[in-house]
Amino acid sequence: MPAKKQAQKASEETAINPWANHSGSTGMENVTQQDLGIPFLTVLQDLSPQVKKQKEEYIPGAEPGMIINTLTKEILYTDGDQPLNIVPLSYERLYVEWKPRNAGGGIVKVHSNAAILSRTKRNDRNEDVIQLGEGQGNVIATTGYLQVAYGLENFDAKIGLDSLTIAVIAFKSTQLKAVQGMLNTARSIRINGRPVPLFSHSYELTTLSQSNDQGDWWGWKIKLGKMITSPDLATGVIQANQSVSSSENKALLPVADTQGSSAAAELVDDKEVF
Repeated sequence: MPAKKQAQKASEETAINPWANHSGSTGMENVTQQDLGIPFLTVLQDLSPQVKKQKEEYIPGAEPGMIINTLTKEILYTDGDQPLNIVPLSYERLYVEWKPRNAGGGIVKVHSNAAILSRTKRNDRNEDVIQLGEGQGNVIATTGYLQVAYGLENFDAKIGLDSLTIAVIAFKSTQLKAVQGMLNTARSIRINGRPVPLFSHSYELTTLSQSNDQGDWWGWKIKLGKMITSPDLATGVIQANQSVSSSENKALLPVADTQGSSAAAELVDDKEVF
C-alpha cells in the first residue's frame, strides 16, 4: 500500500477510535503481577463455595468435579466432556509454613527445599508439624506448583503467547501423585535420544472421583497429549516459560493460592538457615 494511502487509512481509524494509534503512556506502566492476581486452576469439591448458591463466590452452573479458573471464574472442564488441553511450563515443589488456625492462621514463610521436614512430625490429621526451634507448632504443607498455559483448541493454528492463558495448579496431599506421574512421563520422552523440554508436549486434564477412609473428593487426572510441532505455538510456550521463571513469581504462588492475595511471601533456603 502506498504511503499516502497508509496515512489516510491510519487517519480514518483514529477518527473512528481515538485510541487506535495511541503510543504514549498507558497508565499501566507500574502494574505488576501482584496487582493483577494469579489465576489458579482448581477442581471444585462438594464444599467449594463456587457450588453454593448462598456464597459470594458462587458460579452459576458450577458443580463438583469441574475445573475452573479461580480468577476469571470460567468453567474450563465438566466431568465427561472433552479434556482441557494444557502445556506445562515449569514446576517447583515448595514447603509452605502455616500458623495453625488456633494461633491466628496465615502463611509464615515459604521453604524452598525439604530440609525443613527434618524438624517436623506427622500428626493424626496427616499434617507435618514443626517440633523444634523457630516456628514450633507451625504446619508445613508440601505443595507442587505447576505453571501451565491453556487455550490450545487448534494445535495447528498460528498461536502465539498472546493467545495463551497462563495459570497455576497447586497439587497437595494425595494430588501430588498426579503431577508426579506427569513429570515422570515428561522425563521419559526422548527425541533422537535426547530429552525434550517439559513444555514440548501438551497434556489432557480431566477429573476423577477418589476416596479413602477419611472421605471422598474429586482429584486430577493427567494424560499425555500431543507434541507441539507448530513453530508459532512452540515460540509462544517458550516465551511463556520465560515469563513465569522468576524468583519473584515463585514467592507469589503460595499466598495467591491459599489466601486469594498476591502479596509475596518470604522465600527461604533451609540449607542456609538451619
